Amino acid sequence: MENNLQMAGILGPEGCKNYKNLLNTVNLLSSK
Repeated sequence: MENNLQMAGILGPEGCKNYKNLLNTVNLLSSK
């Protein structure tokens, strides 16, 4: 989890938002 937070910090707010969207997409796909 720490690696994810570090990545989000490096990417900045915009990258963090995109990253969260990506995670949400993965969660939706894997839950079907």
